[in-house]
Amino acid sequence: MPNELSLSETRSTLRESIGLEPFTFLFLDPDVLDTWFSSSLLPMSSLGWPKTRTDDFGRYFPTTLLETGVDILFFWVARMAMLSLQLTGQLPFREVLLHGILCDAHGRKMSKSLGNVIDPVHVVQGVSLQSLQSQLDASNLSQEEIEKAKEGMKKDFPNGIPQIGSDALRFALCFHDFKELRVNVDVNTMIRMKHFCNKIWQAFRFCANLLPDDFKPVGDLAQLSDSLTPIDAWFIGRLNATIVDCNKHFENYDLHLCSRVVHDFFYHDFCDVYLECCKPRLRQQGQTQASADVVLHILHVTMDTSLRLLHPFMPSLTEELYQRLPACGEDSILKAAFPKKTFSLKGSVPVADVDEGVRLVKEIARKILHLKHEYNLKNDVQAVVACSSEQMLGDLALFHKELEHLSKAKQLRIVSKAALSDDDRRSSLLAVVSSDCEVYVPVQGVLNVKAEMARMDKKMAKLEANREKAMSRTRIPEYETKTPEHVRAGHRAKIAEVEFEMRRLKEQMVTLTRLE
Repeated sequence: MPNELSLSETRSTLRESIGLEPFTFLFLDPDVLDTWFSSSLLPMSSLGWPKTRTDDFGRYFPTTLLETGVDILFFWVARMAMLSLQLTGQLPFREVLLHGILCDAHGRKMSKSLGNVIDPVHVVQGVSLQSLQSQLDASNLSQEEIEKAKEGMKKDFPNGIPQIGSDALRFALCFHDFKELRVNVDVNTMIRMKHFCNKIWQAFRFCANLLPDDFKPVGDLAQLSDSLTPIDAWFIGRLNATIVDCNKHFENYDLHLCSRVVHDFFYHDFCDVYLECCKPRLRQQGQTQASADVVLHILHVTMDTSLRLLHPFMPSLTEELYQRLPACGEDSILKAAFPKKTFSLKGSVPVADVDEGVRLVKEIARKILHLKHEYNLKNDVQAVVACSSEQMLGDLALFHKELEHLSKAKQLRIVSKAALSDDDRRSSLLAVVSSDCEVYVPVQGVLNVKAEMARMDKKMAKLEANREKAMSRTRIPEYETKTPEHVRAGHRAKIAEVEFEMRRLKEQMVTLTRLE
């Protein structure tokens, strides 16, 4: 029975605090359970307990997996286990998957008084900074806490939170390693995932527009083995590896690894490399129609498999696109099986260490594109790739056209270092790929060296001014003792960033000096 003295004190306190009349009767609700006690019964009570001979209880109890926060392991999980053992003789679940505490981008625990709480509804629908701050006025925070929270919101969300959508939100949360004790959630990551969703939509639209209305996919990619190019073989190998990795990570509940694997495959292997390399074949530039048909079959398989791999993370987007995919096999992606079987390639496939070859192609293309960007070169430049390794020369020969297309070079030559002419060395920008491979971009008659040097001198002067401004902040009296560590860390990071830009600019200026 409750203590009569404590009840009397409670009634007296309530009357004074809310101004009740003396004759108002207050009583204790007899039908109240302790929060953790009632929630401890959830695995059983939700299935009809104490009636244990029902179909639901017999079929679903005990459950398989409980996913919950590590901070309530004792408060809830242990209580469920103890009560279930006591009342049913069984544990309520076979496995427990714990996630860490969600924090803001700075690693602080989310708190209303700090103004750093991220409401999922705001992420899905979008919200302005003014609306975020107006909600604080209706809260039970003190005026001092409200002002502090508004300042925090202004720093973290100066433009509010853009509309991101539920799929991008879900994928962004899964992108973090939720098994860590603290999980730092950043709205910028969610915005990146919204862009990734747009990338999926655009890639699907591109592929779907290529497929004819009467398109009939091959039952097995092995039927195409004799018609595959090296880039086809490499890409199907990457698709197989993605399927294997996703299944392995799902089994281990490593959702962050699974989401990253499928993200990297779709974004980099598919969109950045294979799709770009296939465009000339689809335009039939020097290719037969049979080669374009092979690409269409691979694109269809890729979109079908990718949508099913992404479906657990993005149910809405994948359902929408799956129903628009020709010959998808099911009327809903919910009925489609999660990919488990890899694609075998029978017969003779033209592969000469294609993985290493494509890795080299991507690195060389990145170097050429970087030179063009740094020196404001047009897309019609030429490039020379010089290798001292016969293995590299053989690998690159397989992907000559793909390298030329990915680097956006008008003409690209692959030669041995011994065959490289002195003119190529003297009149070209140089980028080192490795000790066995270098890239030369001839710029004679293409680049105005004097004008470029003048532009870089101005940029260097601006960088030096920025560094001096950042350094001046560290020279104030008692800087080390009175300035908070996180502020000093920000100053150090800013200075390091500017100095890195200055070193890179100096290297570019040395290269231009050699060309004068």
